[in-house]
Amino acid sequence: MPQWRKANLPQWVPVLAYALRERRLALTFTQRDLAERTGIKRGNIARLERGDAAPTMYTLFRVCAALGMKPSEAMTYIDHFVEAMMYDAEQTELILDE
Repeated sequence: MPQWRKANLPQWVPVLAYALRERRLALTFTQRDLAERTGIKRGNIARLERGDAAPTMYTLFRVCAALGMKPSEAMTYIDHFVEAMMYDAEQTELILDE
């Protein structure tokens, strides 16, 4: 994928990619297994797991269903990421105010 396209993706995409990949590996599924369960091409599963693509809601729901997880479980990773970013921003603000 061209760097300019990846740079335009939201910062949460790699976080979601990590969550989905970790769940797949915990279930000992291959990317091919997941592709067969979802009807999504293996190459697209790989792009999703690398964080090279932001999934549509439809794709996210299909992948989560195949992994036996609720989409809200995957979104929990994003919530933690956003909270950490907000905390870092608050700490930076406190340092600048001193």
